[in-house]
Amino acid sequence: MVMKIVNIISYLAQKTEWWKNKISQTKERDIQKMEEIVHLGWCPLVIWECELKPGKREQTLNSVYLSITGGEKL
Repeated sequence: MVMKIVNIISYLAQKTEWWKNKISQTKERDIQKMEEIVHLGWCPLVIWECELKPGKREQTLNSVYLSITGGEKL
């Protein structure tokens, strides 16, 4: 298992430029898609996976609820 992880890390380290390009293109695409959604009259919410982990889930969902309802509490 350790060798497999080392091989993966080694492989990724060799592709640094590829990853930089991929991440840059993904960011550009995300910005473009977000602008398209806003242009259509929507108000997008971005929720990261880490914000749904048990320690933050309730706070995140409450925040989403308040955003959707315009701040009205249950």
